[in-house]
Amino acid sequence: MKLTLSNRRLWIAVILSTLAILGFIIRLQPLRYGLYLYEFDPYFQYYITKYLVNHGLHSWFNLTREATKDLWWYPLGRDIYKTEYPGLAMLGAIIYYILKPIVFWLDQETLLLYISTILPPFMGVLEILFVYLIVKEIYDYRAGLLAALFQAFIPAALDRTIAGFYTKLGFGVAYILITIYFMIKALNSKRIIYAIIAGLFFGITCLTWGGYSYVFLIFIAYAILVVIAGKNDEVFVKYYIVATLIALIFAVNTPKISLGILKSSVGLGLLASYLILLFDLILLRIGVERHRRILIGTVFALTIGLYIGVASLLRLISLSPLGIRHLSIIMPWLRGLNVLFVSVQEHQMSTWALLCRETGLAFILAPIGIYLLLRERVNQPGLLVFIAVITSIYGAASAAYLMHLSSPFFAITAGIALCRIIRVSAIELAKEVKVRKGRRLGVKIDPTPIMVLFFFIMIVLSLTVYTGFLSGQQIPTILSAAGSVPVVNKVWIEALDYIKNNISDPAVIVAWWDYGYYITVITGKATLCDNSTVNATHISWVARALIGDENTSIEILSNIFKTPRNATYVLTYEVFIKQEFRDSVAYILVPRGDLAKAIWMIRIGGFNETKYITEYGDYAWDSPVVMNSTLFKMIIGGIREIGGQPYAYVYDPTVGRRSIQPLPIEPPERFKLIKAFEETTRGYTVVVFLYKVEF
Repeated sequence: MKLTLSNRRLWIAVILSTLAILGFIIRLQPLRYGLYLYEFDPYFQYYITKYLVNHGLHSWFNLTREATKDLWWYPLGRDIYKTEYPGLAMLGAIIYYILKPIVFWLDQETLLLYISTILPPFMGVLEILFVYLIVKEIYDYRAGLLAALFQAFIPAALDRTIAGFYTKLGFGVAYILITIYFMIKALNSKRIIYAIIAGLFFGITCLTWGGYSYVFLIFIAYAILVVIAGKNDEVFVKYYIVATLIALIFAVNTPKISLGILKSSVGLGLLASYLILLFDLILLRIGVERHRRILIGTVFALTIGLYIGVASLLRLISLSPLGIRHLSIIMPWLRGLNVLFVSVQEHQMSTWALLCRETGLAFILAPIGIYLLLRERVNQPGLLVFIAVITSIYGAASAAYLMHLSSPFFAITAGIALCRIIRVSAIELAKEVKVRKGRRLGVKIDPTPIMVLFFFIMIVLSLTVYTGFLSGQQIPTILSAAGSVPVVNKVWIEALDYIKNNISDPAVIVAWWDYGYYITVITGKATLCDNSTVNATHISWVARALIGDENTSIEILSNIFKTPRNATYVLTYEVFIKQEFRDSVAYILVPRGDLAKAIWMIRIGGFNETKYITEYGDYAWDSPVVMNSTLFKMIIGGIREIGGQPYAYVYDPTVGRRSIQPLPIEPPERFKLIKAFEETTRGYTVVVFLYKVEF
């Protein structure tokens, strides 16, 4: 069948639809375990969405410190409307309003859970589609389909779009791709309506995710690179200013961002980009030769940057710096300045092994795609994608949680590279045959290299699809003991249900910040800190209360947090291997819970680390500070209290290896064990302890 334009479009639609459907199915795999949210942040987004559904979208501004002090960051409360982005919760609430009359038989909680669970895979489908559209605009449809294939299946692309991952980053990445596509479309078609649409989705990104500053920065770098490359013109300047100004309006009207953006590095950088573009345009209009214009424009850009830097140092202008979180990504060597930031596993720098595992074969193909993109697409749209590719991959290498941000750009470059490899191979493998008076009568094809190429392509496709299916088979975090064991373990659900149904209000649950969203949203009880980590001082006091001795803990809870005297509880947990050992039930410590995080509590709380850790990396179990630590007594002493014998693998220098040793820590005296929740699955025994404080 001859491939006409109409049937080519049909085949493209069929292939792209198949990829989108398969990508959606893969992302729905966690539903096999039931209707659960994934990770921690989605619980908070679910809470806000439910609040907006019950009180209206305008009620966002009612989420003040005073209104939340009995739930969040007790006893201070949290100005949620100033410290959180409203975009995701508002989208969820709007979808609820649309669906409720249609699926009226579902109660509110169930419908909200469906929305929160299934919406992320839909955003994953959007990412697949817009990866295809972007590559189609800057390269061709064949490379676009290959890029969509990678985006559908590579593990990094699934990261924030699997069922239940109702959090901001996954949605923000989809909006960024839509923004980039419409900006490219505007430049290619010379139609301003596309620039306006790009600005609107750029603005929605500002409403949704803190990565808005990253998008501004890539646009600023994009503008400067266009000038340096000599690709500036009137159309570009107009569309660039329209898109970024619309986004700036959204940003200014987002309470968490507000007018402060105008005096931040982002705001001044945006102003500098306008000046550079307009100055270069003036040079273009008066007929300055291209190479001289590039040189003058580069010098002008460096002069503006130098002026802003010097003026900021001399305090001639008040420049709001980027937060330590953003600076730690741009300059990884600064991350040690913020122990709280470094303590989060997803904020750690990515290793080569992690990058390769999360992006698969795209990791190998991406450098080729970057080279082709820079060599063959040095135009306005190509430069935008090039900037996004380089910066996102750098960000993913600097902080593991940005792996999903880099996934579409790995897919884009891998798709371009694989398309070129196939195309060049096909040309080289086909040899023209000339017969009779120089007439070309046909093509002679050597079957051996064709089979090798076909085998290579099938390997690439099969490995990519296989790793995608495996990556989608993830257990919801709350079903795997807060992600500490690789099997289904419902002990946390049992513990939270008990707190919800058996502890009367008002009550305060003291726990490490990792579990704050879980506890408050599921049980309705107040917590001292949570996953937002908006108050580092508050968290440091919680660390001191957990790591310090019992008297210190009581003093902090009583005097610093002023928790209710008869309704303050402490929740902690750990993982063990349970077995019969020396005529008793042995609980051999496998530190994956709070004792794995205790080292960060020690550092954040300002304790002397050397008193708690031996030179071999073990806890100094016989040290007085460890034996008297409230957290250690609750977990290790708690095992004794439920009738078990605690053990741990400890390095013994006399024999030069690790051996099992009993842990000499007794239960706490001023904390009463209310209940210990225990569940063993596939060799892992998870124990959650609930204590009541006896002031």
